[in-house]
Amino acid sequence: ASTYFSYHVPRILKDEAEKKVRDMGIREVIQEPGEVIYVPGGWYHAVLNLTHTIAVTQNFCARAQFLKIWRHVRKGRKKMALKWLKALKEKYPDLAEAALKCNEDDGWKMKEASKKKSKKKKKKKAK
Repeated sequence: ASTYFSYHVPRILKDEAEKKVRDMGIREVIQEPGEVIYVPGGWYHAVLNLTHTIAVTQNFCARAQFLKIWRHVRKGRKKMALKWLKALKEKYPDLAEAALKCNEDDGWKMKEASKKKSKKKKKKKAK
């Protein structure tokens, strides 16, 4: 992770300054004790802690954005999508129904969570 800050960020900033790449709007800040930083949904971000710290983070999915977020999660975070769908069925059945309808409308097939251990894990455990 430190390579990102010691190599990639300086290279990106240099390329931006020399107009080799588009301005990506990179913001660098040092967050002082007691300060809060809000990162809007969909914004790429990285954090380098300069001292010991505690982070409190929360992912928020507004109902108005649910289907957009659902499509993103089910594609990129398949296991998490299965867990989320299970929780939605229990707590927010209307959103679970919307997710299932979205899957059907899009022709998206979700695989059930496998309870079998992978061959790799079995071999490792046998050693």
